[in-house]
Amino acid sequence: MTLGERIIQRFQNNLSDRFPQVKVSMIVGIASLASCDAASAESLVRAADQALYKAKAEGKNRLRVAGKVSDTARL
Repeated sequence: MTLGERIIQRFQNNLSDRFPQVKVSMIVGIASLASCDAASAESLVRAADQALYKAKAEGKNRLRVAGKVSDTARL
């Protein structure tokens, strides 16, 4: 399980424990200097935003890492 998946799982579990009547789903886009070729903070944010929109297109409970298609996960 990747770090991003662990963060999402912990967040969902915490909310589910506190509010069992609420169903939680998350969509996350992540970018890091290791995952994409970002030359500035703005391009890093842009890469994360693009990853987020790709995750949204794939459906609920998705994590997408910019630049690494193999790291795409259904949670």
